Amino acid sequence: MMESRRHATVVVSLLLQHLTRVKTQGEGTSPAKISMMGTATYGNGGMWLLQRR
Repeated sequence: MMESRRHATVVVSLLLQHLTRVKTQGEGTSPAKISMMGTATYGNGGMWLLQRR
């Protein structure tokens, strides 16, 4: 249980880092895009988003 929680924390921090980077590049990040990325991350254990980059 503890391991999965730690994994989720890492995924969330990576997602936030990615979103911050996207924002600083001047691309508009809509709430729909954020929720879609979040769904993709949690739906596939976080690996999908990392592999797509």
